[in-house]
Amino acid sequence: MSCVFLLPIFASIAGAIPLANADGGHDAHLVGRLPVASNASISFSPDGTKILTAMGSVARVWDTATLKPITEPVEHDGEILTAQFTSDGKRVLIASAEEARLWDISAPLRPLLPKGKARWPAAISPDGSRVADTETDKHSNSVVVWDVPTGKPVLSLKHGGPVYCIAFSPDGGRLLTHEVDPDRDNHRLPMGAAHLWGLRTGRELIPPIPSEYKKNASYPCTPVSFSPDGNRVVVAGFKSFAVYEAATGKELCNNERFDPGLDRGIVYSLAFSPDGKKIATLAGGFARVWDAASGEPLIGEIDVISLQCAFSPDSRNILFSGVGGGVGMWNLASGKQINDFGRDGVDAVAFSPDGARVAVVHDNDPVNHGGVTDIWKVEPENERH
Repeated sequence: MSCVFLLPIFASIAGAIPLANADGGHDAHLVGRLPVASNASISFSPDGTKILTAMGSVARVWDTATLKPITEPVEHDGEILTAQFTSDGKRVLIASAEEARLWDISAPLRPLLPKGKARWPAAISPDGSRVADTETDKHSNSVVVWDVPTGKPVLSLKHGGPVYCIAFSPDGGRLLTHEVDPDRDNHRLPMGAAHLWGLRTGRELIPPIPSEYKKNASYPCTPVSFSPDGNRVVVAGFKSFAVYEAATGKELCNNERFDPGLDRGIVYSLAFSPDGKKIATLAGGFARVWDAASGEPLIGEIDVISLQCAFSPDSRNILFSGVGGGVGMWNLASGKQINDFGRDGVDAVAFSPDGARVAVVHDNDPVNHGGVTDIWKVEPENERH
């Protein structure tokens, strides 16, 4: 049993600390801290009133206004790899390599899905009615779709290799999965494949989308994602990504022609901006932002050491953790850094849904001899230049 939440809670900080932006001035103020750090993840509920944290094998939900806990710590089997609110903010999906569970955060805390052979990765549909997770053994690799109201499995989607990424479509009617099997052949770049499934029939809607994968890569999770309108999907592979039309599987663009011969390693994280016009990628210690229609780079390489980025809700700015060991905010119109949230050892970042707050998880805090999560209030966009 690991020791967690041993640091004191700073629900508010007297005389909030101002943060100077890259051009001078004060763009953000430190308004509070949570005792959550070191390989932790953090996210805001869709309405912004709650904060979900996961550290090690323990998850907890906090009140955004007071930074006081709403729930008791939830112990989980194994290190938590996925922690996600449902769209109504009333339930939380928590998944590790050992299990995936859905929790109702109302008191008393109670599980809604049975504990079984569920495995990471896992995802929950936008309306919270279905959960998808994986079952892998010596003989088969499957993605299992669960019906939340009944707690029963309704689909089992067979794959040829281990599945490392799962994503529901915005309307909840489709599921995008990415399987990668580095032992499939002896080539340097064995093929993986992304699959788009219809959840009414359990059948593939388009032919599998091939993806290249670097054999023996240290980070096997090659991500996939839907565009916010659900009309496109993006699939990452070795060094590059490609965008496809969801209805037909037709390739619309990729970034490979803009970086001929670039060897930054596998793309281990990517995300569409909320307006669907941009794609952010992290690969080989470098972050970039691309035009989602052409694959053309919008911002040059940014040297980072982390796995996290977050677009602002209005798609104007982006947070990159690990910039110089800390975290920075970039304006996407100018391509310039407009904030530096400082500190070394940043593990995770998140915007609140209204863009008014930024959460930054640090694993190196000299005062508390461990780490903290800083909650910053960010000034309105029209006050920054």
